[in-house]
This record gives sequence, C-alpha cells and structure tokens, in this order.
Amino acid sequence: MLQRLLIGLLLVGSVLCAPQISAEEPAESTKSALLTLQDGSQIHGQLNPSQTAGTIRWSIDEFVSPIDFPVDHFVSAVFPAPARREQMKGVFSVEFHSGDVIAGEITKWEQGQLTLESPRFGSLTLLENAIRRIDRIDDEAELLYSGLTGVSDFRTVEGPWIFDGMRLVTSEPGSRIIGEFELPDRVMVEFAVSREEGAEFSFVIAFDSRDKRTAPFGWSCTAFGNSLALIYEQEKFAALKPVGTLSQSDTVRLIAYLDQPGGAIHLYERTGKPLAVLQIPESIRLEHTDKLATGLGLILNDEGTVRLEQLSVSHWNGVLPAAQLSAIRQFHLNDGTTVAGPAESFEHSAETVTQTQNNQTLSFELTELKRAVFAGESNREPRQVVVLMSDQSRISGELVSVSDQTLTVRSPDVVEPIGVSLAGIRTLFNASGHASEKRESKDDSVATLYVSSGTLKGRLVDSTGADEESCLVWQPQLGSSSSALKPLLSGRIVYREPVAPKPEVTVEAVPVEQPNQNALQKFGQLFFENLGRGRARRERKNEDPQPHDIHLITGDVIPCEIESISAQGVHFSSKMTDTRLIGHEHLRAVVFDRTADVPELEKARRERLLTLPRNQKASPPTHLLCSSGGDFLRCRLNALDQDALVVEIQLSDHEIPADRVSHIIWMHPERSIGTVTGEREGESTSEENPEPTMVVAGQIQARMAKDNRSTFVPIRVENGEIVGTSSVFGECRVPISRIDQLLLGEAVVDAAGDLPYHDWKLQPAVEPLYTQGTGDGQGASAPGMASSLIDKPAPDFQLPLLDGGEFVLSENRDQIVLLDFWATWCGPCMLTMPLLEKAMKEFEGKSVRLISVNLEERPEQIREVRDRHKLSMTVALDRDGAISRRYSIQSIPQLIVIDREGVVHRHFIGGGQTTVDEAARAVRDLLKEPADSLP
Repeated sequence: MLQRLLIGLLLVGSVLCAPQISAEEPAESTKSALLTLQDGSQIHGQLNPSQTAGTIRWSIDEFVSPIDFPVDHFVSAVFPAPARREQMKGVFSVEFHSGDVIAGEITKWEQGQLTLESPRFGSLTLLENAIRRIDRIDDEAELLYSGLTGVSDFRTVEGPWIFDGMRLVTSEPGSRIIGEFELPDRVMVEFAVSREEGAEFSFVIAFDSRDKRTAPFGWSCTAFGNSLALIYEQEKFAALKPVGTLSQSDTVRLIAYLDQPGGAIHLYERTGKPLAVLQIPESIRLEHTDKLATGLGLILNDEGTVRLEQLSVSHWNGVLPAAQLSAIRQFHLNDGTTVAGPAESFEHSAETVTQTQNNQTLSFELTELKRAVFAGESNREPRQVVVLMSDQSRISGELVSVSDQTLTVRSPDVVEPIGVSLAGIRTLFNASGHASEKRESKDDSVATLYVSSGTLKGRLVDSTGADEESCLVWQPQLGSSSSALKPLLSGRIVYREPVAPKPEVTVEAVPVEQPNQNALQKFGQLFFENLGRGRARRERKNEDPQPHDIHLITGDVIPCEIESISAQGVHFSSKMTDTRLIGHEHLRAVVFDRTADVPELEKARRERLLTLPRNQKASPPTHLLCSSGGDFLRCRLNALDQDALVVEIQLSDHEIPADRVSHIIWMHPERSIGTVTGEREGESTSEENPEPTMVVAGQIQARMAKDNRSTFVPIRVENGEIVGTSSVFGECRVPISRIDQLLLGEAVVDAAGDLPYHDWKLQPAVEPLYTQGTGDGQGASAPGMASSLIDKPAPDFQLPLLDGGEFVLSENRDQIVLLDFWATWCGPCMLTMPLLEKAMKEFEGKSVRLISVNLEERPEQIREVRDRHKLSMTVALDRDGAISRRYSIQSIPQLIVIDREGVVHRHFIGGGQTTVDEAARAVRDLLKEPADSLP
C-alpha cells in the first residue's frame, strides 16, 4: 500500500505542475430556475404554489399550465445566483448533525431545546441532541471561508467543474480547482469529499502557490485505490501517513488541524475522533519556513467522479480537541480555554452557561462563547428535500407545501415547520440522492422534448386542442400531471435519432445515341452535347412502382411516380397520399434517379452557376437541370411527359430526352421559406420579396425512416396517431411509432435550411459599378477606375494554358496584359469575346497580350466552344477558381488591363461593345507612354 501511495505522491506533483488556466463558472439562467429530474431531463421554469405534500409544481414557458413532479423523482432545482454573495445574519450559526445550518440569536436553552431567533426563518425551537456545533459568526477575523458558492471561489480552475447549486463536481481526470485563501500559520480546514467508481483524488489542504518556478508542493489528503493517506511533499522530500481504507463510493468528512511552523498536521473525524498525525522532521521544516502554504483545493487524479461537498476554513488557536465527543460537550471560549463535561450535567439560565463535572461547577456567559461542539449523530428519519439558501443556510426535511412567497419544510431537527422565503432559495435538492425506479422506460412512445427552456422526457397523450391551446399534450415521464404545449413554440420531440439510409447500388451506364440539338446556342449547347455521357437513368421496373422522389420546400419527401409536369405543377401518384398534383410554389426538387447523389459543386463554381446574369433579370431561369453525367443547365421548365422535357433557353424552346435528367431543382427566390405566420409581430411582406411564407402557425413536421418527412398542422392526437391537415395533401395521419423526430414551429424552418436542395437559390449578379452611380458612369474620373485594384500591383499567378505551356504574369512585365475572366456558360462572356478579339487586332505586333482566364471548366468543353465560335484567344485554365478569387471576381465577364510595370490600370465589370471600346482606349493610352517609363 505504501508503495502505491508513494506513486500517488508523484501524481500529485505532476498534476499540480500543469499549466494554470482560469475558467469561469457556467452561466446560469437569469430568468428562471433549472429543474433536473432523475431521468436526466433539465428544464428551466418557476416554482409554483402547491398544497400537495412532497410535490414540486413547475411552470415552463412553453407549456400552457404547470406540471407536478413528485419530490422523489427530481434531483435538484437551481435558482439564479444573487449578484453578490450574502452573509449569514445573526450571532451564532448552528450546524446540525444532518448538515443543516441555521443562523440567529440564542434566546433560550433548557430541557434539551434551544430557542433561536433567526433573521431568515423566524423563531425556531431546536432539538439539542440534533446539534453538532455552534459557532460565533460575528468574528470575521476567525472565519476565512465557509460554504460553496461556485467555481468562481477558486483562482485556478482546470477541467469541466460543474456547480450544481451545492457541490462542485467533475469526472475528467486531471481536473483541479485551487483557491488562494491566504492561509494563516495555524489553520483548521473542515472538508467533505465524495467519490464514485473508486475515483482517486487529492484534497490539497495547503500548498505554496507563490513559488512559480517549481511545483506548488505542500500538504494533502489523498485517496489512492482503496487507501486514504496524509501526504507532505517538497521537491526533495516526501512523507505520508496512512489514515484508513475507503470503499468505491465513500464520502470523506474530516477536519484537518495544520500547524505549519510546527510542521505537523492532525486529522480528525467530525465526531472528534483523532485519525492520524503527520510530523515532518525539524530539518525539513526549518528548510521551508519561508515557504508557508497559502492555498488549498481539490484534484481528480484518475477516472471516476469526485464532488467537493463542503469546505470551511478558519483560524486555529493551536489547541486540539480535548477528547472524543462520544460522551461530552466542548465549549471553546474567547480566551482560548476549553470547558468540557458530560451532556447530562449541562444547565443554562439567563445569559450564563453552567457546566458541572465531578462536583465542580464552571460558569461562563454566552458572550464568551466562540464555539460549542456536541456529541451525537444525525437523526435517521428520512428527509425528502434539502434547501440551500443564498447565504449558505441549509434546511432539510419533508416538503409540506409551497405558497406564493414561502416553501414550508418539516425538519426532524426543529420542533416547528420552517417557512423558507422563495426569494432566498439557491438550490432545492432531493435528499435521498438516489434515482427513482421510474427513471427508465422501454416504452417506444417515450421521447425527449427539446425546447428553449431545456429538455423533458415524456410522451404525447391523446387530446383535442381547446381554444388557444395546442392539441399536443405532453405527459412527462416522471411527472404526475400533463400540460398542453403552447401553439407557437419552437422545438422538437426526438423518439430516436434518424439512421442514415444505406447507399443504393449504382446502375451501370447504358450507351445511347446523342440527341441532335444543332439549333442550341452558347452554354446550353454543351449541356445537350454531354447528355449521352455517364449513365442513363435506370428504367422503371414493375417491382419499383415509386421510382421517384418529390422534395417540398417544407422538407417533405414523397416517394412517387411522376407522370408529367405542366404549368399547374407536378402530376404524380403516390402511396402516401391521394393528392395527384402539387403546385410549383411548394416544390424544391424532383429526383428521377434515386441512385444518384445530391449534386455537389465546389463553392466558387456553384456560386457562379447560381448567379443570375444581368441580361436575364427580366426573365430569369426558374429551374436547374442536372444530367446523369453531372452537367447542369439553367432554364425555364415548361412541360414534361414520359419522353421529353420542354425547356426555354434564351427565349427559345428546346426538348431534352427525359431519361437523361437525374434531378430538377426549383430555384425559388430567397424568401421561399419565411417565418412562422403570426409569430413575429409587426412583420409584413416586402414589396421586393412578395413570395408568401410556406410555414404557418402551429405547423409541425414528422421526420421518419429514410428521411421521409410530413409537414402539417395537428388537430388531435388519438390512438397513437397525430391527425392533422396539410396545405398540400389535405387530411393526414401519422403513427407516432413511425416518427423519429417531430419538429415544432420555427424548428421546421431551421431544419429546412439543412436539406439537400434548400440552398440551390438563384442570386442576382453584382451590378457593374457604373450602374450604381459610383464607378464608371457619371461622376467617375474615367471608365474602369472604380475598382479597389486600380493603381495596385496585380496579384501574380501561374496558370496552365489550354494549348500547352504556362502563363506567368510576372514574366510579361514588358507587355500590356488584358485578363478576360469568362466561362462557356456565360452568355455575356460569349457575346463579348468575338468583339474583344476583333479589337485586339489593332494592337498586333505591339507589346499587348490578351489572356482569356477560364473559370473551372474542362479543357475539352472549352475547345469545343472555342472551335465552334471560331475564336483564337489564348486561354488560361483557372481550374479551382483560386486566381479569380485573388482578383475578387464575383461575376463575369470582367476585364482587367495591367500596364508594363505590373500595375492594374483599368478594371471593367460587364461586357458588350462599350466595355471593349473603353478597354481598347486604355491600351492606346498606355502605348503612348514615353519609353523611359519602362522598367
């Protein structure tokens, strides 16, 4: 055992040497108290009046009415902490063997009872045999620290320490809390530390925290394995004294008397029984007289859970308890003397205490009493609750009732019921300390409700909504009553975490003929030419009658078979509903190939794909088509039948074979999903965003297996089903047994934001600065001068060329360089490029070079477009969009003119003949510069 304890010494030193990190106590709710139940539920709320004994009535913001919880089903209720720590008021503090503490003035003491006038609790009659200790509390110089108010009491905090309103708790090895209490030479430290799962800990009674160069060695009481020992450690010396053995879940309640100049520590039980003395050699003591300990704390050395239950630090006069308290009392007087005697010989009259022992009588006045210590043990009568007040007063017993202002407790230690002001309560605890037998349930209908106030386990019960109430009535698992949820709350009910669906087997590609689409122009042509690449969409099979999915704006996913698409919406058939038509305003996407992944693109390329060109603002594309090969096409979808889609591209209609399209995505404007109707006062639909909101008050969404979702307004709960109405499908019924999660209110909107197709939204292109009146238009010094890049060195780069080789900007300092940022799918780009090539012929044979920087497209795709349009420009490949980002290119086309010194001379946003003419004029100006301006 000693060998293991010596190893423990090393652990203490190594942990204390760890870097010191300050931490703040976790913030508590400033609005309400936090109730913790035996099943792990934690919910903020308020304590309500209740005349039912042993019952907590708790009101919660999201519930229509309060809920009753039996006391044996809750763990604690922690109330908001006061702005500053309160001090006990009274002459004496009376501590009972049960751990309760009451402060006041002793006005009567006879026949085994004391009368205490308490400023907090009023006049109380205390049973003398229940009292453990009486301390004078008006001598601030004697008491250094009493009680626990939180992590903030300690200077150094490492690890996740939790203050539950009464105790400091941690379960992470290496966690420690260290306080700087400026300990005197002689100090009495009373502490209680509990452990679970055999946790190994060190309660550091005193250490030198001023020496920052070495480990803060000192005195500690250490639990190692099943042993408890007193330890003293310095850099070159260590000593230990075995104290006793512990079980896996013992609570250590001890008093340590430390005499630092004398180099000794005495450990006592709270009953006064001496346990151990550790005396260090005089030579060691003299060596460290200039390094007296000033701080104390607690360290968790290994796995398990440790709790600091109690801590009291005070001056010690150097006089040890005279004897064990099994048969006598001890009275410590102000002059340092101790009076002891058998309990049966005590008498009290007026303000004089008379002690008779061996026919000798000693008397002293109450004003001379500093401390009285009594023999005995705690009353074993069961206690329901422990009430901890904000001044560290404590009451335990049976909960009798709760009124508007007072909580009444009947304590076995006090004759009268005790009225406790609700305003002064810091924490309300379950005194039993063990979990209820009802805390676990295998019922599949039991779920966890998540709302802003916290979490609460329970179930939905049958109900029909009354006026102004939701039909969703929640019965907490450990509650004795239920309550309806408020209609406009936001939250979720989780029955089980959804399981991600297994990926389907990929269907092999089937070679097909490419469709003849010679009439198409620009970027749309490429989409059609690539339709034959990759795999074809799988054929419909008899055993798969619902091969498609419809995704709604609300998040609903409907397995179905799509029959056609018209101006009215999508026509389909599904086992889930009798509805055969869904309007376009409800649609987010249609998936024809359920084996295909959700389309994904690199961020910069996707932003460009979803950017609305300025020349299409009057008639924007409404749909995004994705082919099986991964190509995309923006268009307006006019119709779909079994064979083909009819789409509009640049005001002309074209047909696309239906079996070449894997996804159709509806590109709704930004406000396609709005806030919950009626929830936020003062909101109105903006003229710029006239789209109606798609979520209404009281709406919920059931999320089921394979991420299928159903969104509706509930009407009632009956026979294990939620019955409601859907704006799309009409009446619907959802069995609770099929639900993984039930989303409530705005949680439906929030969840929709994470859905696969929610963020495929078309955004307007950035307008050229001259159209905003701040750039190239009226008032500007010259066209192309409004950019922040003007007169700054152009960012250098190196890019591969389409026809081989590389282009390095810094290697072209003797030339004027034009960078044209473009893509094949960009209509204005394709209109501008021939004009730009024609203009550049003026500068042939001169030091002018045009580099067309293509954004993230495949070389073969670029060649096909260049050859088809008979263009001859030099193309640099910005494959990942990195160079365009360096030049802050957020829309295309853009044209940048760089002079011979590598400085940006002009920056034109947009295309067309005017931009080309201005760029040519800028090049002419640069060519006219004198030769001596060259580097």
